Amino acid sequence: MLDPDDRHLLVEALKPPPGMTLDIAVGTTFTLDLQALLVAPVSFALFSATAPGGESDSLALLEAVRRHADRITIFCQAGCIAVPRTLQPVLAWLEDSVVPVAPPRPGRLFHPKVWVLRFRNDAGEYAHRVLVASRNLTFDSSWDTIVCLDEDPAATESDDNEPLRLFLGELSAGAVQRPTDDRRQQISDLVESLRDVKWELPDGALEVRFWPLGGDHQLPDLTGDRSLVISPFLSADTLEWLSSGGDRHLLVSRADALNSVGSLPLDGFEETFVLDTDAVEDSDDEPEAEQERVGIPLRGLHAKLFLVERGRRCHLYTGSANATGAGFGGNTELLVELVGRRNHWGIDQVLDAKGHKATLRDLLQPFRPENEEPAEPDELATLTYRLDSLVQQIASIPFTVTVSPTDTDHRIHIATQQPMPAVDEGTTVTIRPASVATAGADSHIHPGQAVDVDAGAVTLAGITSFLVVTATASVEGRQARSAALINARLVGAPDDRKERLLSAQLKDSDDLIRYLLFLLFDLVDDARLDQIISTFGGGGGRWKHAGQVPLLETMLRALVRGGSALDRVADLLDDLLSTDREGLIPEGLEEIWAPINAVRQELRA
Repeated sequence: MLDPDDRHLLVEALKPPPGMTLDIAVGTTFTLDLQALLVAPVSFALFSATAPGGESDSLALLEAVRRHADRITIFCQAGCIAVPRTLQPVLAWLEDSVVPVAPPRPGRLFHPKVWVLRFRNDAGEYAHRVLVASRNLTFDSSWDTIVCLDEDPAATESDDNEPLRLFLGELSAGAVQRPTDDRRQQISDLVESLRDVKWELPDGALEVRFWPLGGDHQLPDLTGDRSLVISPFLSADTLEWLSSGGDRHLLVSRADALNSVGSLPLDGFEETFVLDTDAVEDSDDEPEAEQERVGIPLRGLHAKLFLVERGRRCHLYTGSANATGAGFGGNTELLVELVGRRNHWGIDQVLDAKGHKATLRDLLQPFRPENEEPAEPDELATLTYRLDSLVQQIASIPFTVTVSPTDTDHRIHIATQQPMPAVDEGTTVTIRPASVATAGADSHIHPGQAVDVDAGAVTLAGITSFLVVTATASVEGRQARSAALINARLVGAPDDRKERLLSAQLKDSDDLIRYLLFLLFDLVDDARLDQIISTFGGGGGRWKHAGQVPLLETMLRALVRGGSALDRVADLLDDLLSTDREGLIPEGLEEIWAPINAVRQELRA
């Protein structure tokens, strides 16, 4: 447990068990990077999303997103969606998947980092998985924790999942824009099927419990004989609570966080630590294969963990909550508790685990603030925090994007019914579609007034529900800026918008045939797909004739297997014909498809 060399990637943690595909995925995060969100559908798709040369395969990514977007719902803090450099067309399929949540109350945040997954096999049997993490759905490369629990298929009794079920059931209530009926039904179905689930526990774990925080939920008891607290953010009152009983407590945090509280609240901790920068840098000197597996080096502390010894037992709590008043006093959070034996999971055993190449203690160095009193915050940092809070307030107001057709393109109008919040003097706020690089002259929004902005004309690819809100201000000649995406309600977009976006991604017949193969391989773990693409998809016009590729065999296999693969092929070919892209259809494909389609329609009838 807590082995620094035992690293898990989200893409691996989300992959379905053998023989299963995704049925429902519900995730939560504080901050959200839409590019990082693409990891989820790629994980659920068992075909590779990389081309033979190692670069990203845009068509594989597109099909992975299209096929799973309706079953993925991600809740995040309103005003905390990162602004991408460019808005990829594939993100159009994730607009309904992203559900911003308003703060539970002023000064508090929606902060949990959880995935609850349900997979299904061909026999209709379910398997559940829950991931409780300290990391947001971003590309941050910090030290974090993740607990991955799979359902025990052989269990005859269930765990107490009521707290987790309550947590999931409450998510939609705080949404800025009401999730679709289908998504709310999926969440209800997931809540119900979790009732009878028992989890496979990690080695040494005896029990598991879930602790939603915020609202009326009960707080866990994090005091004991001795405790190890790991948290990147701190507040004095919470530190005093955590060290109020027992002795020899240990604290791991960041230097700026420790300085922000001063040394007085640390009197209850025998030792306080920060990450040893040299040790972290030394960890980069791993064998090449290990570097390739792990990826980018981890830097900075973001883990949140409370290891409490009580008698012969140890209680490990990890998840999203920091050791702060907000974390345990109003934020929406979730912790998972694992109970083990002290002689196996005790603090000393965790810090100095025998038989491991690296231990947790190897990453730590002692640190104590020089001053008793808290350090004064930097004025620019304080202003940036205020702007962040303002952006979160604005993003918590429902926005509507209305699309109107013109002779050549589409016109975008942005509006709210509610007035904008008050702002400090000298603060400027603008709003624009995320597909537009810069805000126009009429893009300013004003305190106390509802938004009513004509955002100008865009092409079909520029239609989006995602808006960029930007707040700027200055202090002592230094400018502070905060920007985030808002997910608005989209009204008036063309009914065939996504079909036309898909058609635009298919540049030639090679792309079409390769995309047909992704459609036909119905997410089974079949290495033949990669083999076919590698053999026939080398470019240079090798796929200009459909007979060169084993499409007939592949379609016949899909026909025998059943499922929706051929329906997806039919929809795609119909879309190409309806959008005047029939020129993409290579010679020989219609002769292959016609008899297959006839049998498909007969079987459906």
